[in-house]
Amino acid sequence: MTKNLRKGDRVLFKTMKDTDNRQEKLLQKDFIALDVDAAYYLSELGIVLTGIDGLSIAIAHELNETHQVLLKNEIVIVEVLNLTGIPVGNYEMICLPIKIEGAEAAPARVLLRQT
Repeated sequence: MTKNLRKGDRVLFKTMKDTDNRQEKLLQKDFIALDVDAAYYLSELGIVLTGIDGLSIAIAHELNETHQVLLKNEIVIVEVLNLTGIPVGNYEMICLPIKIEGAEAAPARVLLRQT
């Protein structure tokens, strides 16, 4: 949905129902994620961060390409979010990654506060 998306926005994708077994869903090989066209689209919109509750922001057969498109366009990727109980809406997001020298990724504490 792009109804109110603007340059500089952050977009989170909730792909699991609150009633789903989260651990079981994270282990599935087929999961809902973005394809490379969606990555290009977010780039065109000027999105600065995208996150998802699934294991990866990218579908399995386009994993590298989708990540490369997002990162090349300086879109921060946040994966494996726990969005259980979080309804659609506008939020302030605070993302505090652990600083690991030389790492390309790191665990983070992510907080959402409804605005």
